[in-house]
Amino acid sequence: MKAHIVTIGDEILSGQITDLNAPFIANYLKEIGVNTTKISSIGDNAIDLKNILSSHSSPKNTTESELEIVVITGGLGPTEDDITKKVWCDFFKDTLQLSNEVLTHVAQITNTRSLKEINPRNRAQALVPSKSEIIFNKIGSAPGIWHQINQTIFVAMPGVPAEMQCMLKEQVIPKLKKQFTFEKTASQSLYVYGIAESVLASLLQDIETDLNLKKITIAYLPYPGRVQLQLKTKFEKALKEAITKIQTVLENNQISYTEEQVAEVKIAEILTKTNTHLAFAESCTGGSLAAIFTSKAGASKFFKGSMVTYATEAKQNILNVKPETITTYSEVSKQTVEQMAIGAKEVLKSDIALATTGYTGGVPYGKKGKPGQVWFAIAWYDKTTNESKIDSWYFDFKGTRTFITQKAVQKAMELLYNVVIKIQK
Repeated sequence: MKAHIVTIGDEILSGQITDLNAPFIANYLKEIGVNTTKISSIGDNAIDLKNILSSHSSPKNTTESELEIVVITGGLGPTEDDITKKVWCDFFKDTLQLSNEVLTHVAQITNTRSLKEINPRNRAQALVPSKSEIIFNKIGSAPGIWHQINQTIFVAMPGVPAEMQCMLKEQVIPKLKKQFTFEKTASQSLYVYGIAESVLASLLQDIETDLNLKKITIAYLPYPGRVQLQLKTKFEKALKEAITKIQTVLENNQISYTEEQVAEVKIAEILTKTNTHLAFAESCTGGSLAAIFTSKAGASKFFKGSMVTYATEAKQNILNVKPETITTYSEVSKQTVEQMAIGAKEVLKSDIALATTGYTGGVPYGKKGKPGQVWFAIAWYDKTTNESKIDSWYFDFKGTRTFITQKAVQKAMELLYNVVIKIQK
């Protein structure tokens, strides 16, 4: 089965928002063996949507390999620019009918006491095509719709990412798996930290030759601070052997195997297991490190807190950085970042404290330095030697303010991970 993903919205074409839906859908379809061959973005335009529906509605062969699925997101809301249901009914020669089940759900999520009190626009959400199957929206008001004609399945879902993701994972994907048999491709992603894409490719050059002979494809997807290696094949055993070889070559590098096993998850697991507490003193990263950990449940077991000491006065008054240190060496220096880390460790009574300070944008008037200069320090207590230690690092990142900040956050996580694993040994 092959897929065509269509995202609808003038805001996508104008660049107001980034399309997050298409990559998410393609990834989940790939997991069950559906190959996405085309991704399209169109505006809130009825003619464009009708043309897409028409291009996939002609009869095909009856084999499952010829099946298509057209996944549409957007245009199902209650406003005038939401065109999907109207075009859908026009194209499939259908009419809208009121679904009492959907109407009751709309009343519940809008906190309406009576169905008669529902806003007309919200009531319109309960109007669904009579010939299509309804995909219930658990967390929103607009239901999805499913319709098959000839050898093509048409699925329309809301454009709100959270609603679409819930609908896709809990209803669309299970329905596809139940209805069809797919030739699933074995795949695995490895997330390698602290090494450039070009260096990684050089290290794996000999392995790549062997992989090609075994019909295993490997793709390099670079991100700030890490590279995702994506391996695909039809042979599960060959994939496991390839991963083992890559692990051997990259034994000194931090590797994660799923998005759920990235650095912060491993760090959290080790800190919780060893009853070790963590704190941050953030300047240039502006609280981003704390946000990474507090976004997941269970952080209170190991995370003491973070102090965003952006101003010079904050570094001095909160973290006890000495005024003469900043006067002599500046805010962005080895001496300052080390005192920040020690200060955070003492103030929050943690076992480990990581500090960041640097220039991500313009350098303040009268200061020496350039954008991209970042210092890191980790103050930590080594339980094996009963010693307090302080490690510091300097990096010169290139790019925009946003990219430098992202790079700093990724590098901080890498440095923290390397210290935390010492606790486990």
